[in-house]
Amino acid sequence: MNHLFQYRAEVRDVIVKTKSRGGHPEFAGCVRVFLDEPRAHAAAAWCDGVAAAPASFWSRIRGRPHLATELAIELAAQHRKPVIRIIPPVLWRLRKQSMRSSGQRNADQETAFNVIVPANLTKTRFTGSSIRVLLIDDVRTSGVTLGVLAGTLSAQLANADIRSLVFAAK
Repeated sequence: MNHLFQYRAEVRDVIVKTKSRGGHPEFAGCVRVFLDEPRAHAAAAWCDGVAAAPASFWSRIRGRPHLATELAIELAAQHRKPVIRIIPPVLWRLRKQSMRSSGQRNADQETAFNVIVPANLTKTRFTGSSIRVLLIDDVRTSGVTLGVLAGTLSAQLANADIRSLVFAAK
């Protein structure tokens, strides 16, 4: 699991404005900073497909732009990589992760996600080679969600090498 920034000070302030207040200038700034980061491009060059950790129920019903999804889509587009869609159950994460204890986060992660894999990604480039998937998230708190998503992707893509890239880690 790699992360680009620590979730503190200015980085935290910008992400909070983006996620909880719907700050569009901050959202665009986060995307720009992510796309200017050479480590993000190195990770995209390595992978065969890009996936984003899904938004919480709370974010979806409030209509907030989802930072992880936008980061994944933009990075995939720049590198001409397919996007793997990870779709959460309707009521996944009624309570925001940041408002939950570590034990609460760990307790309910056995959730079935639906994964939509582009047809051109189900066939590897070389016989016997693994499919390399870059899983992107905006903030990593405990890493539990990324672990569950990596397991889900591994179950869907039998021969997959999954690595994660996180914008900011606590």
